[in-house]
Amino acid sequence: MRKLRVLIPVLFVSLVVLATSCKKKNDPRNMVYKAWKVTAMEDPNMDASAIQATISEGYMVEFTKKGKMISTVAGKKSEGTFEIDETATTIKTTENGTTDNLSISGLSETGMTLTNGSGAKMTLSAN
Repeated sequence: MRKLRVLIPVLFVSLVVLATSCKKKNDPRNMVYKAWKVTAMEDPNMDASAIQATISEGYMVEFTKKGKMISTVAGKKSEGTFEIDETATTIKTTENGTTDNLSISGLSETGMTLTNGSGAKMTLSAN
């Protein structure tokens, strides 16, 4: 009986650890947590030449597991935060006091597309 009292909590903890590790391994959000290079942009509020200049100067975005977002354009860094839903279909970013709610589509280990409500779209490739 004494062994059973010790064994039950150990089994419970083992099951919890196993269940959470399996869940994290298949978590689609893990594909987002990395550095990305912006390869294409569409924005009805930006001139096509300004978009091309931004991309050619080097536009990078990094999402960390701790909810930190780092944007780099032409070597200038800007930091913000983000929250991503469990299914990795929406992401809420906050940078320089501005909050954006973005849809994620085409998410894979090597790419994704972010779209906001006003029609702006960014295609990213894993760096």
